[in-house]
Amino acid sequence: MAANIPFFAAAEIHRSLDTGSLVQSLRQAFLQGAESPVRHSHPVGPAGSGNVLLLMPAWRAGEAIGVKVVTVFPANPQRGAATVGADVFSGSCAQSSGTWTDNGYNVGSDASCFNSGAGDD
Repeated sequence: MAANIPFFAAAEIHRSLDTGSLVQSLRQAFLQGAESPVRHSHPVGPAGSGNVLLLMPAWRAGEAIGVKVVTVFPANPQRGAATVGADVFSGSCAQSSGTWTDNGYNVGSDASCFNSGAGDD
């Protein structure tokens, strides 16, 4: 059975977060540590375009798992779109199975997607 993944837009995140609490939470998370391999970088053609897909996974064994997905399309401003786009997908290691997309796989009850607002005005 497919689950609906909550999506939190950048504006909603900015309205909901208090900067001091966010900084403290991030500081604590960094002190606790996580597995975080080197960022994957994939050219997404056409050749010479500079278009890139960046994947940045991280997890804490038995607790949380996530991946930041960034796209860089240097020609986008000519089409009225942002050069950089980014989203963060997160879930629980205890709950997640299958994929994080609503395509018929079980995604776990706590999967979510956060839009970073990268490239927004």
